[in-house]
Amino acid sequence: MVYALAPIIRKGPDSLRLKAIKKLARVRNHEAVDVLVEVVEIEEKKSREEHTSVMVAAAEGLTMITGQQFGTSAVNWGGWWKTNKDKPLRVSATGGPSEATGTVVDHLSGLRKKGFIGLEKAPKKGIVVLSAVYKKKVRRDLNNDHMEEVLRRMGIPHTVVYREDFDKFDLRETGAILINCAQSNKFCICPTCKPGGNRNNRLYRCTGCDKHIIFDPSLTADSVEKIKKFVLAGGFVFSEDWIVKEFVEKAFPKFIEAGFKLPDHNVTIAPVRGMATHPYLEGIYVAREENEADSFDFGLDDLEDDDGEDDSDAGDDGAAGKGRTIVVKRGDDHTVAPELRKIRHNWQIDDESFDLTIKNRSRVVSLLGSSDVKPRSADDKKKPISIVALAFRPGSGKTASIGVGKSKTPPGTPGVVVQVLSHFGKQHSDTDEFSLQNLLLNFLIDSNTARLNRSGKTRKR
Repeated sequence: MVYALAPIIRKGPDSLRLKAIKKLARVRNHEAVDVLVEVVEIEEKKSREEHTSVMVAAAEGLTMITGQQFGTSAVNWGGWWKTNKDKPLRVSATGGPSEATGTVVDHLSGLRKKGFIGLEKAPKKGIVVLSAVYKKKVRRDLNNDHMEEVLRRMGIPHTVVYREDFDKFDLRETGAILINCAQSNKFCICPTCKPGGNRNNRLYRCTGCDKHIIFDPSLTADSVEKIKKFVLAGGFVFSEDWIVKEFVEKAFPKFIEAGFKLPDHNVTIAPVRGMATHPYLEGIYVAREENEADSFDFGLDDLEDDDGEDDSDAGDDGAAGKGRTIVVKRGDDHTVAPELRKIRHNWQIDDESFDLTIKNRSRVVSLLGSSDVKPRSADDKKKPISIVALAFRPGSGKTASIGVGKSKTPPGTPGVVVQVLSHFGKQHSDTDEFSLQNLLLNFLIDSNTARLNRSGKTRKR
Protein backbone atom coordinates (compact mmCIF):
# COMPACT_ATOMS: atom_id res chain seq x y z
CA MET A 1 0.00 0.00 0.00
CA VAL A 2 2.74 2.47 0.95
CA TYR A 3 4.76 1.61 -2.15
CA ALA A 4 1.72 2.18 -4.38
CA LEU A 5 0.37 5.33 -2.72
CA ALA A 6 3.56 7.24 -1.90
CA PRO A 7 4.25 8.47 -5.49
CA ILE A 8 0.65 9.74 -5.78
CA ILE A 9 0.87 11.53 -2.44
CA ARG A 10 4.16 13.17 -3.36
CA LYS A 11 3.48 14.22 -6.95
CA GLY A 12 -0.17 13.68 -7.84
CA PRO A 13 -2.91 16.34 -8.18
CA ASP A 14 -4.36 17.44 -4.85
CA SER A 15 -7.67 15.62 -5.41
CA LEU A 16 -5.87 12.27 -5.76
CA ARG A 17 -3.38 13.11 -3.00
CA LEU A 18 -6.25 13.57 -0.54
CA LYS A 19 -7.79 10.22 -1.47
CA ALA A 20 -4.42 8.45 -1.24
CA ILE A 21 -3.70 10.03 2.17
CA LYS A 22 -7.02 8.73 3.51
CA LYS A 23 -6.06 5.24 2.36
CA LEU A 24 -2.56 5.49 3.79
CA ALA A 25 -3.93 6.63 7.16
CA ARG A 26 -5.30 3.09 7.56
CA VAL A 27 -1.85 1.50 7.25
CA ARG A 28 -0.19 1.28 10.67
CA ASN A 29 3.48 0.97 9.88
CA HIS A 30 6.59 3.14 10.07
CA GLU A 31 6.83 3.67 6.32
CA ALA A 32 3.36 5.25 6.25
CA VAL A 33 4.37 7.65 9.02
CA ASP A 34 7.53 8.56 7.08
CA VAL A 35 5.47 9.59 4.07
CA LEU A 36 2.88 11.59 6.02
CA VAL A 37 5.48 13.47 8.09
CA GLU A 38 7.22 14.34 4.83
CA VAL A 39 3.92 15.67 3.42
CA VAL A 40 3.30 17.91 6.45
CA GLU A 41 6.81 19.35 6.16
CA ILE A 42 6.52 19.98 2.40
CA GLU A 43 3.07 21.57 2.67
CA GLU A 44 4.21 23.86 5.47
CA LYS A 45 6.98 25.19 3.22
CA LYS A 46 4.41 25.92 0.50
CA SER A 47 2.21 28.06 2.71
CA ARG A 48 3.02 29.14 6.25
CA GLU A 49 0.02 31.48 6.40
CA GLU A 50 -2.77 29.03 5.53
CA HIS A 51 -2.94 25.29 6.11
CA THR A 52 -3.70 23.39 2.91
CA SER A 53 -6.30 20.60 2.82
CA VAL A 54 -3.51 18.13 1.98
CA MET A 55 -1.56 19.24 5.05
CA VAL A 56 -4.60 18.89 7.32
CA ALA A 57 -5.40 15.43 5.92
CA ALA A 58 -1.80 14.25 6.42
CA ALA A 59 -1.75 15.52 10.00
CA GLU A 60 -5.05 13.80 10.78
CA GLY A 61 -3.70 10.61 9.20
CA LEU A 62 -0.68 10.78 11.48
CA THR A 63 -2.97 11.12 14.49
CA MET A 64 -4.95 8.07 13.35
CA ILE A 65 -1.80 5.95 13.08
CA THR A 66 0.15 7.17 16.10
CA GLY A 67 -2.44 8.51 18.54
CA GLN A 68 -0.38 11.71 18.89
CA GLN A 69 -1.98 15.18 18.75
CA PHE A 70 0.40 17.66 17.10
CA GLY A 71 -2.05 19.31 14.71
CA THR A 72 -0.34 20.64 11.59
CA SER A 73 2.96 21.49 13.28
CA ALA A 74 5.70 20.12 11.03
CA VAL A 75 8.31 20.85 13.72
CA ASN A 76 6.47 18.84 16.38
CA TRP A 77 5.71 15.90 14.10
CA GLY A 78 9.28 15.82 12.77
CA GLY A 79 10.81 16.10 16.23
CA TRP A 80 8.57 13.46 17.76
CA TRP A 81 9.12 11.03 14.88
CA LYS A 82 12.89 11.49 15.00
CA THR A 83 12.83 10.42 18.66
CA ASN A 84 10.31 7.58 18.27
CA LYS A 85 11.05 6.23 14.79
CA ASP A 86 12.83 3.14 16.12
CA LYS A 87 10.10 2.32 18.66
CA PRO A 88 6.96 0.21 18.09
CA LEU A 89 3.85 2.17 17.13
CA ARG A 90 1.34 2.52 19.94
CA VAL A 91 -2.30 1.63 19.36
CA SER A 92 -4.28 4.58 18.03
CA ALA A 93 -6.19 6.48 20.69
CA THR A 94 -9.19 7.07 18.43
CA GLY A 95 -12.11 4.75 19.14
CA GLY A 96 -15.77 4.50 18.21
CA PRO A 97 -18.70 6.22 19.92
CA SER A 98 -19.35 5.07 23.50
CA GLU A 99 -23.02 4.22 22.85
CA ALA A 100 -24.57 2.46 19.86
CA THR A 101 -27.07 4.55 17.91
CA GLY A 102 -28.10 2.05 15.25
CA THR A 103 -26.85 4.46 12.58
CA VAL A 104 -23.70 4.91 10.51
CA VAL A 105 -22.07 6.96 13.30
CA ASP A 106 -21.44 3.69 15.16
CA HIS A 107 -18.92 2.76 12.47
CA LEU A 108 -17.02 6.02 11.97
CA SER A 109 -13.28 6.37 12.28
CA GLY A 110 -10.50 8.72 11.31
CA LEU A 111 -11.31 11.79 9.26
CA ARG A 112 -15.05 11.21 9.13
CA LYS A 113 -15.20 10.80 12.89
CA LYS A 114 -13.51 14.17 13.28
CA GLY A 115 -16.04 15.68 10.87
CA PHE A 116 -18.88 14.17 12.90
CA ILE A 117 -17.49 15.65 16.11
CA GLY A 118 -17.62 19.03 14.36
CA LEU A 119 -21.31 18.43 13.63
CA GLU A 120 -21.97 17.57 17.28
CA LYS A 121 -20.52 20.94 18.29
CA ALA A 122 -22.46 22.93 15.68
CA PRO A 123 -25.36 25.18 16.79
CA LYS A 124 -28.89 23.76 16.60
CA LYS A 125 -29.73 26.27 13.88
CA GLY A 126 -26.75 25.02 11.87
CA ILE A 127 -28.99 22.35 10.34
CA VAL A 128 -32.66 23.07 9.61
CA VAL A 129 -35.18 20.36 8.72
CA LEU A 130 -38.09 21.82 6.76
CA SER A 131 -41.15 19.86 7.88
CA ALA A 132 -44.67 19.68 6.43
CA VAL A 133 -46.46 19.46 9.77
CA TYR A 134 -49.31 21.97 9.73
CA LYS A 135 -50.91 23.29 12.94
CA LYS A 136 -52.78 26.41 11.84
CA LYS A 137 -55.24 26.22 8.94
CA VAL A 138 -55.19 22.43 8.97
CA ARG A 139 -53.85 20.06 11.63
CA ARG A 140 -52.07 17.38 9.62
CA ASP A 141 -48.66 15.84 9.15
CA LEU A 142 -48.11 15.80 5.39
CA ASN A 143 -44.51 14.54 5.52
CA ASN A 144 -43.65 11.41 3.55
CA ASP A 145 -40.47 11.16 5.64
CA HIS A 146 -38.98 12.62 8.83
CA MET A 147 -35.26 13.26 8.36
CA GLU A 148 -35.21 14.91 11.79
CA GLU A 149 -35.59 11.42 13.28
CA VAL A 150 -32.43 10.25 11.51
CA LEU A 151 -30.54 13.28 12.86
CA ARG A 152 -31.91 12.64 16.35
CA ARG A 153 -30.69 9.04 16.28
CA MET A 154 -27.30 10.18 15.02
CA GLY A 155 -27.04 12.75 17.80
CA ILE A 156 -26.66 15.70 15.41
CA PRO A 157 -28.06 19.06 16.67
CA HIS A 158 -30.77 20.51 14.42
CA THR A 159 -33.88 22.66 14.34
CA VAL A 160 -37.22 21.59 12.86
CA VAL A 161 -39.07 24.43 11.11
CA TYR A 162 -42.64 23.99 9.87
CA ARG A 163 -43.41 25.17 6.35
CA GLU A 164 -46.00 27.67 7.57
CA ASP A 165 -43.32 29.35 9.73
CA PHE A 166 -40.38 29.12 7.33
CA ASP A 167 -40.78 32.47 5.55
CA LYS A 168 -40.11 34.30 8.84
CA PHE A 169 -37.30 32.01 10.04
CA ASP A 170 -33.80 33.56 10.34
CA LEU A 171 -31.24 31.48 8.38
CA ARG A 172 -28.15 33.47 9.34
CA GLU A 173 -26.70 30.66 11.50
CA THR A 174 -27.79 27.90 9.12
CA GLY A 175 -25.41 25.88 6.97
CA ALA A 176 -27.77 23.20 5.63
CA ILE A 177 -31.50 22.79 4.98
CA LEU A 178 -32.97 19.29 4.75
CA ILE A 179 -36.36 19.29 3.01
CA ASN A 180 -38.60 16.36 3.88
CA CYS A 181 -40.49 14.88 0.95
CA ALA A 182 -44.10 15.85 1.55
CA GLN A 183 -47.58 16.00 0.05
CA SER A 184 -47.51 19.11 -2.13
CA ASN A 185 -50.67 18.68 -4.20
CA LYS A 186 -53.80 20.70 -3.48
CA PHE A 187 -56.55 18.76 -1.71
CA CYS A 188 -59.91 19.28 -0.04
CA ILE A 189 -60.02 19.88 3.74
CA CYS A 190 -63.77 20.39 4.24
CA PRO A 191 -65.29 18.48 7.25
CA THR A 192 -67.26 16.04 5.08
CA CYS A 193 -64.40 15.19 2.73
CA LYS A 194 -63.39 11.53 2.66
CA PRO A 195 -59.95 10.87 1.15
CA GLY A 196 -60.16 8.10 -1.42
CA GLY A 197 -58.12 6.37 -4.09
CA ASN A 198 -55.53 3.64 -3.95
CA ARG A 199 -54.27 3.09 -0.42
CA ASN A 200 -50.69 2.77 -1.70
CA ASN A 201 -50.91 6.01 -3.66
CA ARG A 202 -49.47 9.03 -1.86
CA LEU A 203 -51.78 11.45 -3.67
CA TYR A 204 -54.91 12.69 -1.87
CA ARG A 205 -58.22 12.20 -3.70
CA CYS A 206 -61.48 13.74 -2.57
CA THR A 207 -64.63 11.60 -2.55
CA GLY A 208 -68.14 12.19 -1.18
CA CYS A 209 -67.72 15.96 -0.87
CA ASP A 210 -69.78 18.81 -2.32
CA LYS A 211 -68.03 21.79 -0.64
CA HIS A 212 -64.38 21.53 -1.73
CA ILE A 213 -62.36 23.76 0.59
CA ILE A 214 -59.03 23.55 -1.20
CA PHE A 215 -55.75 23.61 0.74
CA ASP A 216 -52.39 24.13 -1.00
CA PRO A 217 -49.55 22.62 1.09
CA SER A 218 -46.79 23.31 -1.43
CA LEU A 219 -43.88 25.62 -0.71
CA THR A 220 -44.85 29.23 -1.28
CA ALA A 221 -43.12 31.24 -3.99
CA ASP A 222 -41.44 33.23 -1.20
CA SER A 223 -40.14 30.03 0.40
CA VAL A 224 -38.74 28.77 -2.92
CA GLU A 225 -37.01 32.10 -3.49
CA LYS A 226 -35.68 32.15 0.07
CA ILE A 227 -34.11 28.70 -0.26
CA LYS A 228 -32.71 29.58 -3.69
CA LYS A 229 -31.02 32.69 -2.28
CA PHE A 230 -29.73 30.60 0.64
CA VAL A 231 -28.00 28.22 -1.81
CA LEU A 232 -26.59 30.99 -3.99
CA ALA A 233 -25.14 32.59 -0.83
CA GLY A 234 -23.29 29.37 0.04
CA GLY A 235 -25.93 27.29 1.86
CA PHE A 236 -26.43 23.55 1.29
CA VAL A 237 -29.75 21.80 0.57
CA PHE A 238 -30.55 18.08 0.83
CA SER A 239 -33.89 17.31 -0.82
CA GLU A 240 -35.89 14.11 -1.16
CA ASP A 241 -38.07 12.61 -3.83
CA TRP A 242 -40.99 14.97 -4.70
CA ILE A 243 -38.95 18.04 -3.73
CA VAL A 244 -37.34 17.89 -7.18
CA LYS A 245 -40.71 19.00 -8.58
CA GLU A 246 -41.70 21.32 -5.77
CA PHE A 247 -38.43 23.24 -5.33
CA VAL A 248 -35.37 22.16 -7.32
CA GLU A 249 -36.68 22.47 -10.88
CA LYS A 250 -38.39 25.76 -10.00
CA ALA A 251 -35.30 27.32 -8.41
CA PHE A 252 -32.69 25.85 -10.76
CA PRO A 253 -34.47 24.88 -14.01
CA LYS A 254 -31.26 24.77 -16.04
CA PHE A 255 -29.78 21.94 -13.96
CA ILE A 256 -32.36 19.19 -13.35
CA GLU A 257 -36.08 18.60 -13.63
CA ALA A 258 -38.69 16.04 -12.64
CA GLY A 259 -39.17 13.42 -15.36
CA PHE A 260 -41.82 10.73 -15.75
CA LYS A 261 -43.45 9.16 -12.68
CA LEU A 262 -42.16 5.78 -11.52
CA PRO A 263 -43.97 2.76 -10.09
CA ASP A 264 -43.20 1.38 -6.65
CA HIS A 265 -40.27 -1.05 -6.80
CA ASN A 266 -36.93 -2.03 -5.30
CA VAL A 267 -33.81 -1.61 -7.43
CA THR A 268 -30.11 -2.33 -7.19
CA ILE A 269 -27.85 0.73 -7.12
CA ALA A 270 -24.16 1.35 -7.73
CA PRO A 271 -21.91 4.39 -8.25
CA VAL A 272 -22.16 6.03 -11.65
CA ARG A 273 -19.01 5.50 -13.67
CA GLY A 274 -16.09 7.48 -12.22
CA MET A 275 -17.92 8.28 -8.95
CA ALA A 276 -16.94 5.28 -6.78
CA THR A 277 -14.44 7.37 -4.79
CA HIS A 278 -16.45 10.60 -4.66
CA PRO A 279 -16.34 12.06 -1.11
CA TYR A 280 -20.14 12.03 -0.81
CA LEU A 281 -20.13 8.23 -1.26
CA GLU A 282 -17.45 7.60 1.36
CA GLY A 283 -18.37 4.75 3.69
CA ILE A 284 -21.09 3.34 1.43
CA TYR A 285 -19.17 0.84 -0.69
CA VAL A 286 -16.89 -0.86 1.78
CA ALA A 287 -15.89 -4.51 1.56
CA ARG A 288 -16.29 -5.80 5.12
CA GLU A 289 -14.26 -8.92 5.79
CA GLU A 290 -13.84 -10.98 8.93
CA ASN A 291 -10.65 -9.07 9.71
CA GLU A 292 -11.60 -5.46 9.00
CA ALA A 293 -8.06 -4.30 9.71
CA ASP A 294 -7.00 -6.03 6.50
CA SER A 295 -9.83 -4.73 4.32
CA PHE A 296 -9.88 -1.54 2.30
CA ASP A 297 -12.56 0.68 0.78
CA PHE A 298 -13.33 0.01 -2.86
CA GLY A 299 -16.13 0.98 -5.15
CA LEU A 300 -18.21 -0.55 -7.93
CA ASP A 301 -17.54 1.49 -11.03
CA ASP A 302 -19.71 -0.22 -13.63
CA LEU A 303 -22.66 2.10 -14.25
CA GLU A 304 -22.34 4.64 -17.02
CA ASP A 305 -24.28 7.91 -17.08
CA ASP A 306 -27.09 8.35 -19.62
CA ASP A 307 -24.80 9.49 -22.42
CA GLY A 308 -22.38 6.62 -21.84
CA GLU A 309 -19.51 9.01 -21.16
CA ASP A 310 -17.41 9.55 -18.07
CA ASP A 311 -18.24 13.05 -16.80
CA SER A 312 -15.65 13.03 -14.03
CA ASP A 313 -11.95 13.76 -13.95
CA ALA A 314 -11.22 10.49 -12.19
CA GLY A 315 -10.07 7.40 -14.01
CA ASP A 316 -11.46 3.89 -13.65
CA ASP A 317 -11.33 2.58 -10.11
CA GLY A 318 -9.87 -0.78 -9.19
CA ALA A 319 -10.79 -2.89 -6.21
CA ALA A 320 -8.12 -3.61 -3.65
CA GLY A 321 -8.08 -6.26 -0.95
CA LYS A 322 -5.76 -8.99 0.29
CA GLY A 323 -3.08 -7.89 -2.20
CA ARG A 324 -5.06 -8.69 -5.36
CA THR A 325 -6.57 -6.63 -8.16
CA ILE A 326 -10.06 -7.36 -9.47
CA VAL A 327 -10.90 -6.31 -13.01
CA VAL A 328 -14.57 -5.61 -13.70
CA LYS A 329 -15.67 -6.16 -17.29
CA ARG A 330 -18.35 -3.74 -18.40
CA GLY A 331 -21.09 -4.78 -20.77
CA ASP A 332 -24.60 -3.90 -21.81
CA ASP A 333 -26.03 -5.99 -18.98
CA HIS A 334 -23.80 -4.31 -16.36
CA THR A 335 -22.75 -7.69 -14.96
CA VAL A 336 -20.28 -7.62 -12.12
CA ALA A 337 -17.58 -9.96 -10.90
CA PRO A 338 -18.84 -12.19 -8.03
CA GLU A 339 -16.27 -10.65 -5.66
CA LEU A 340 -17.95 -7.26 -6.04
CA ARG A 341 -21.61 -8.23 -5.91
CA LYS A 342 -21.65 -7.98 -2.12
CA ILE A 343 -21.14 -4.21 -2.31
CA ARG A 344 -24.17 -3.61 -4.49
CA HIS A 345 -27.00 -2.11 -2.45
CA ASN A 346 -30.78 -2.07 -2.78
CA TRP A 347 -32.80 1.13 -3.07
CA GLN A 348 -36.54 1.49 -2.59
CA ILE A 349 -38.40 3.75 -5.05
CA ASP A 350 -41.90 4.75 -3.97
CA ASP A 351 -44.95 4.95 -6.19
CA GLU A 352 -45.33 8.31 -7.98
CA SER A 353 -41.65 9.27 -7.53
CA PHE A 354 -40.22 11.34 -10.37
CA ASP A 355 -37.37 10.07 -12.50
CA LEU A 356 -34.53 12.60 -12.28
CA THR A 357 -33.75 14.30 -15.61
CA ILE A 358 -30.37 16.02 -15.85
CA LYS A 359 -30.30 19.09 -18.09
CA ASN A 360 -26.71 20.26 -17.51
CA ARG A 361 -24.34 17.30 -17.57
CA SER A 362 -21.21 19.41 -17.19
CA ARG A 363 -22.40 20.85 -13.87
CA VAL A 364 -24.47 18.05 -12.31
CA VAL A 365 -22.60 15.21 -10.58
CA SER A 366 -24.46 11.90 -10.96
CA LEU A 367 -23.55 9.89 -7.85
CA LEU A 368 -25.68 6.73 -7.71
CA GLY A 369 -27.66 5.03 -10.46
CA SER A 370 -29.59 1.91 -11.34
CA SER A 371 -30.27 -0.01 -14.52
CA ASP A 372 -33.26 -1.72 -12.85
CA VAL A 373 -35.68 1.22 -12.86
CA LYS A 374 -38.87 0.15 -14.62
CA PRO A 375 -39.88 2.34 -17.57
CA ARG A 376 -43.43 3.63 -17.96
CA SER A 377 -43.37 3.64 -21.76
CA ALA A 378 -41.40 2.32 -24.72
CA ASP A 379 -39.58 5.65 -25.03
CA ASP A 380 -38.27 5.30 -21.49
CA LYS A 381 -36.44 2.10 -22.42
CA LYS A 382 -33.91 4.20 -24.32
CA LYS A 383 -32.48 5.36 -21.00
CA PRO A 384 -29.69 2.95 -19.96
CA ILE A 385 -29.72 3.90 -16.27
CA SER A 386 -31.71 6.13 -13.95
CA ILE A 387 -30.00 8.39 -11.44
CA VAL A 388 -31.12 7.98 -7.82
CA ALA A 389 -28.71 10.47 -6.20
CA LEU A 390 -27.02 13.55 -7.64
CA ALA A 391 -25.43 16.83 -6.60
CA PHE A 392 -24.77 20.19 -8.20
CA ARG A 393 -23.43 23.60 -7.31
CA PRO A 394 -25.49 26.30 -9.07
CA GLY A 395 -24.20 29.58 -10.43
CA SER A 396 -22.62 30.72 -13.65
CA GLY A 397 -19.06 30.29 -14.83
CA LYS A 398 -16.45 28.03 -13.23
CA THR A 399 -17.44 26.77 -9.79
CA ALA A 400 -15.65 24.94 -6.99
CA SER A 401 -15.76 21.16 -6.89
CA ILE A 402 -18.10 19.25 -4.60
CA GLY A 403 -16.63 17.21 -1.79
CA VAL A 404 -16.10 16.71 1.94
CA GLY A 405 -13.62 18.81 3.83
CA LYS A 406 -12.65 21.49 1.33
CA SER A 407 -10.67 23.91 3.48
CA LYS A 408 -11.61 27.00 1.47
CA THR A 409 -13.86 27.99 -1.39
CA PRO A 410 -13.72 31.42 -3.05
CA PRO A 411 -15.91 34.09 -1.40
CA GLY A 412 -19.40 34.14 -2.85
CA THR A 413 -19.25 30.52 -4.03
CA PRO A 414 -22.76 28.99 -4.15
CA GLY A 415 -23.56 26.02 -1.96
CA VAL A 416 -24.54 22.49 -3.01
CA VAL A 417 -27.90 20.88 -3.75
CA VAL A 418 -28.21 17.10 -3.28
CA GLN A 419 -31.32 15.38 -4.65
CA VAL A 420 -32.15 11.75 -3.83
CA LEU A 421 -34.87 9.49 -5.20
CA SER A 422 -35.88 7.70 -2.00
CA HIS A 423 -36.81 8.04 1.68
CA PHE A 424 -35.09 7.12 4.92
CA GLY A 425 -36.51 4.05 6.62
CA LYS A 426 -37.74 2.61 3.31
CA GLN A 427 -34.75 0.38 2.66
CA HIS A 428 -34.84 -3.39 3.22
CA SER A 429 -31.73 -3.74 5.44
CA ASP A 430 -29.34 -1.71 7.57
CA THR A 431 -26.73 -1.96 4.84
CA ASP A 432 -29.12 -0.45 2.30
CA GLU A 433 -30.42 2.18 4.75
CA PHE A 434 -26.82 3.14 5.51
CA SER A 435 -26.35 4.07 1.84
CA LEU A 436 -28.66 7.03 2.42
CA GLN A 437 -27.33 7.75 5.91
CA ASN A 438 -23.71 7.84 4.72
CA LEU A 439 -24.62 10.13 1.83
CA LEU A 440 -26.43 12.47 4.23
CA LEU A 441 -23.61 12.43 6.78
CA ASN A 442 -20.92 13.18 4.18
CA PHE A 443 -23.09 16.03 2.87
CA LEU A 444 -23.55 17.47 6.39
CA ILE A 445 -19.83 17.33 7.15
CA ASP A 446 -19.16 19.24 3.94
CA SER A 447 -21.90 21.78 4.67
CA ASN A 448 -20.61 22.37 8.20
CA THR A 449 -17.10 23.03 6.89
CA ALA A 450 -18.54 25.55 4.42
CA ARG A 451 -20.64 27.18 7.17
CA LEU A 452 -17.58 27.68 9.38
CA ASN A 453 -15.62 29.12 6.46
CA ARG A 454 -18.39 31.63 5.68
CA SER A 455 -18.62 32.68 9.32
CA GLY A 456 -14.84 33.04 9.64
CA LYS A 457 -14.78 30.57 12.56
CA THR A 458 -12.48 27.99 10.96
CA ARG A 459 -9.54 27.61 13.28
CA LYS A 460 -6.04 26.60 12.30
CA ARG A 461 -5.07 23.34 13.90
